[in-house]
Amino acid sequence: LDDDIQQEWNRLAPVLVEFGLLTNADLLAFDMGMRAYQMWRNANAELQSIDQIQFSENGNPYAHPLVWIEKAHYERVLKFCDRFGMTPSARNGLEIQTSEEEHDPLEDALG
Repeated sequence: LDDDIQQEWNRLAPVLVEFGLLTNADLLAFDMGMRAYQMWRNANAELQSIDQIQFSENGNPYAHPLVWIEKAHYERVLKFCDRFGMTPSARNGLEIQTSEEEHDPLEDALG
């Protein structure tokens, strides 16, 4: 992983561990997701420096192949984020563990 992606790993992993969304058993999947993120960033950066619309010999426009590569990596990154609870919709319905149990007096009163 390049330095930027390694920094992102170091930022995300402890947060996901804290909330019970990343365990030792998940490290391969997390690593693969971070590699997909790196490939997406690389493809996205390359797209910024080229003409995304190309023209055939007949003058017909078509998308540069890198557009489809970037899109595929983008979709992989979104799936990765969903699997690890890193989007609002992915967190909806998740029981997030916290390091400190929150005490609800109403729950005590209701038994």
